[in-house]
Amino acid sequence: PDTDGDGIVDQIEGSGDTDGDGTPDFRDLDSDNDTIPDQIETSADTDGDGVRDFRDLDSDADTIPDMTEGSSDRDGDGIRNFRDLD
Repeated sequence: PDTDGDGIVDQIEGSGDTDGDGTPDFRDLDSDNDTIPDQIETSADTDGDGVRDFRDLDSDADTIPDMTEGSSDRDGDGIRNFRDLD
């Protein structure tokens, strides 16, 4: 099942609370509290560090937090900023 409807199955999200807000990840729409919904971040691991994007505070490992980069695509290349290295 996908209790929170974010497209990531409960088994992957688990019952932990990544951001410590009192809501288990399988019910949390933003598991890492970076302002980017899990539905956008998905369960991918963009930077290959072993932390799925919905839990990773720097999904592309460019040292700029996802919260700062946001989920728009400023340069129009089809890659959201939190995953974009340029």
